[in-house]
Amino acid sequence: MIADSPLKGQGIGAFAAHYMDYQADYFQTHPNSKYQMLADNVQHPFNEYIYLMIQYGVIAFIIILILMFFLLYCYWKCPLNETFICLLSLSNIALFSCFSYPFRYPFTWIILCVCIGSLIKSVYGIMFTSACINRLFGIIVLGCSILLIISCSRSTKSELQWKMADSPCLDVKEKMRDYYLLFPKLKHNPFYLYNYAATLYKSGEDKKALLVADYCRTYFLADYDLELLRGDLYKSCHDYQNAIDCLKQAAFMCPSRFIPLYKLYTIYRETGDSIRGDSIAEIISNKRIKIDSPIIRKIKEKIKLDRYDFNVLCE
Repeated sequence: MIADSPLKGQGIGAFAAHYMDYQADYFQTHPNSKYQMLADNVQHPFNEYIYLMIQYGVIAFIIILILMFFLLYCYWKCPLNETFICLLSLSNIALFSCFSYPFRYPFTWIILCVCIGSLIKSVYGIMFTSACINRLFGIIVLGCSILLIISCSRSTKSELQWKMADSPCLDVKEKMRDYYLLFPKLKHNPFYLYNYAATLYKSGEDKKALLVADYCRTYFLADYDLELLRGDLYKSCHDYQNAIDCLKQAAFMCPSRFIPLYKLYTIYRETGDSIRGDSIAEIISNKRIKIDSPIIRKIKEKIKLDRYDFNVLCE
């Protein structure tokens, strides 16, 4: 992903929108990869620097490096106990970012801003002694805070309305009405779109559900569960080829999973494609189990019974 757009990156939200497709392409071209049993449904890498470069390119990474050296320079100019603690805190965040995603949590941003502000103020504190600069800084902070509060309030209100729309107390018509009214506010939220499509599917509105699911897939999310849902929707609309394509993509996204293979098997049986059906049945029968569960045992038992019944009929 970095190699495809090294300088400017692939844009905001590009990782969630495209990463699982890259993972599927990798396993399609490396069918015997040792990573098959480790691969799962991923929406954020366990490395903030990779995430930064994928979305914003190497230029953004270079800017971060420049900022790091600038903060080291600030400490070098003013090596106090307070600035040493700030430098240690920033070093911990930088190290942790190599193995996780700390910037998904607001607390990390608060610590980051406090430490950076303290290091810069220790060297350039004289700039903050001017009353005019302090007032200007205060106005900027106040304005940003007001905008942030307004944005968070709107987002919270929409999320609460979404939660109410999912209430089991509502009948299908009320749920559909509430989801429809929320669409203009949450149409950029891939998880809302997925739930909307799934709710439409459960209510029997397959074509509308497919439109919402395809919209989510095209612009916001490459996801194993979304591919399974789209496969079911295409199957309900009797578009078997697209259903097969979606389920194959889901199977390549997470090669250790059994459900997409079983859904493929049922489609091949329904469409009378016994050759491909037998091929999938063979794969399921011999497939190594990553985490045992009742669903996997039922799938394997069903495949075993189907193959036994078929052999009896042939005899």
